[in-house]
Amino acid sequence: MLKNSKTLILAGFGLVLLLMVGLTVIGLTRIMAVNGKMEEIRSVNSAKTALVLEMRSAASDRAISLHRLALLADPFEWDEELLEFGRIAARFIQAREKLVGLGLSQEEKDLLAQSLELAKHGEQLQAMVVLSFQQGNIADAHRSLLKEVI
Repeated sequence: MLKNSKTLILAGFGLVLLLMVGLTVIGLTRIMAVNGKMEEIRSVNSAKTALVLEMRSAASDRAISLHRLALLADPFEWDEELLEFGRIAARFIQAREKLVGLGLSQEEKDLLAQSLELAKHGEQLQAMVVLSFQQGNIADAHRSLLKEVI
């Protein structure tokens, strides 16, 4: 009987040990899966943040470029700055397209739509200022720049 209970205790201990190892393996597998998903979420959110910051930077750079246009007298420098003004707009558009390509939640779509409406309004005002400069209406362009665009 003593030998039988010793075998029973060892078998029970072995079974408990086996269950603990099994639970540990299952737990570690789940932790690794969750960690992978968290890394994916972090990666996508970091990319979205970088693209939003690029859009913000492009909008700011475009305003600075517009101010430079207002200060330049040399027509060649003015033309070069006007080209830069357009390149900055292309940067903004590329960042926006990449952002949309990452897939957005409904809340993110709504926020992007709101910010794009503001950007569109600002771009229209900037285009009017550039047109005034191109048509030689320097005083009008300066007034619009100072009162409407800024």
